[in-house]
Amino acid sequence: MKLFQDENDDNEIFNALFESIVDCGFILAVDGRIFDVNKNTLDRLGYKESDLVGNNILEITPPGFAKEAWKELRNLNDDNRMASFESLVLTKDNLKIPIEVSVHFAGVRPAGLFIVTCRDIVGRKEIEAFLAGRDKKFRAVIEAMSEGFLMLDLDNKILEVNEVYAAQSGYTREELLAMKYQQLLIAPSNPAAKAALLSDELSLINNFHRTKTGELLPLKTTVKRFEQKNKVDVIFVFTQNIMEYMQIMHLVQKDRFIMKEIIDSLLGQETCGIIMGKPGQIDYANNFFCNLVGYTSEEIIGRLTGKELAKPDDYKADFENAVKVYKGELPSYTSKGRVLHKNGSEILTTQTTTRQVDTNGNVYFIMRFVLEKEHAHQLN
Repeated sequence: MKLFQDENDDNEIFNALFESIVDCGFILAVDGRIFDVNKNTLDRLGYKESDLVGNNILEITPPGFAKEAWKELRNLNDDNRMASFESLVLTKDNLKIPIEVSVHFAGVRPAGLFIVTCRDIVGRKEIEAFLAGRDKKFRAVIEAMSEGFLMLDLDNKILEVNEVYAAQSGYTREELLAMKYQQLLIAPSNPAAKAALLSDELSLINNFHRTKTGELLPLKTTVKRFEQKNKVDVIFVFTQNIMEYMQIMHLVQKDRFIMKEIIDSLLGQETCGIIMGKPGQIDYANNFFCNLVGYTSEEIIGRLTGKELAKPDDYKADFENAVKVYKGELPSYTSKGRVLHKNGSEILTTQTTTRQVDTNGNVYFIMRFVLEKEHAHQLN
């Protein structure tokens, strides 16, 4: 069944994306009735389309979990659009499969819809059983998983990683084992990301990781602390690429453009100046950067360029290399340079430029300005 029956290009793309999701996918009415399912749902659970469409999602949820699942659904609305939780689903043969459920409320009229994806997490449960030995059987389990997996110590050093995450990030396993988890995050000081690593409870968040080539990778991450008897605790991080999911939501709700997600992530990092845009054009500046140069965001965005904010001799070399990063000829560029304050004073910073590509293929640069210690007093 197709969610949209007409031949509109966006609807055709939506239907194709929905069918390509590797997880079980459901479209629900707000009362829980199943409006549509993807083929993977039928293949994995053993049902026919006629067994599911028109019936309530709670009919394939075990009684002990149905009440909690319905509570999560009922809490979603225009102001609270997303939820993730663990549950069980019943197959046609009445087997119970542990799943991670992600629900997004799409405010299409008249009443709205729930877009639901369900990921089989049997592999996660098996990991806990084999962790103590970390033997060949343990490695076989994590490599058989369809989602990325990292294991961290309490200082967030990466202890183990599977090939799925290595492929997602572009790093080799050896490179990842030499890194800390924060080095992979676009906004390591984001409150949600920090809280997830510190919590004793299961945490599910959507955030962005940075690939080896500097691009943004939207991931749904599940973070869970595992307590080992007579041993130091470790942290499990499971990652799922949600690029397709975000494309679907963009088609359903055009006003929820992915760049909003990127900027929201960046807003969590106020320890350095950040600007975003294209060569000769600034589209975004965070509060830290505005304070650094003494201008308001309204004075900067769309009005000033790097040429007005840097010393001429610094600007020429930095601009040439920033263009190379923007074109993909360099993965990133870092240098020391002098930023010009509105009052004419000079502030020494370390500047790093990286290249980002959104889901529509638009290219942006992001520049980070870290203040040198001897100039820190100028912000006080």
